[in-house]
Amino acid sequence: MFTMTGSADRWGLAIFQIASLLCLLIFSGQAQASLKDGSYPGLYKVIWVGGDSDAKIGDKGKFFFEIKDSKLVGINVPGDDVINRAKFRSKVFIEEEKMVGDIYLDIVEQGYPITVKMAVEGVVADGAFIGKATISLISVNGTMMGDTPIEKFIFESN
Repeated sequence: MFTMTGSADRWGLAIFQIASLLCLLIFSGQAQASLKDGSYPGLYKVIWVGGDSDAKIGDKGKFFFEIKDSKLVGINVPGDDVINRAKFRSKVFIEEEKMVGDIYLDIVEQGYPITVKMAVEGVVADGAFIGKATISLISVNGTMMGDTPIEKFIFESN
């Protein structure tokens, strides 16, 4: 068994302390770089629509992405009670200011249960979400639709 004695003990301890301090600085810096809890707006513009969508190319609107503990915990769309009342499931990964993943919404439209997926990819910059998203139809009234895209849009800063 190897043991240090004398000045080697002091050097070993000094190197350990320096390494520990560096790790602390690196990891505390990463924690500070994550998104703060809050609501981040995303101003969107529809750039493509499929046959099952009521949207039109050029339509604009706003989403609010609700972040808590570096997790997407909800979305809010002003004036859209159907989406705002939907059951929300998130598989969105947040790393620093980047958001990538899928949001699932179980909604009821005209009495029919519908599941849609919103695949998002982008960043939060200057307090707003900037990126792109694709809305896909997953199921209607229990019938699987095969992840059929129905809308694509971009999120712009203004």
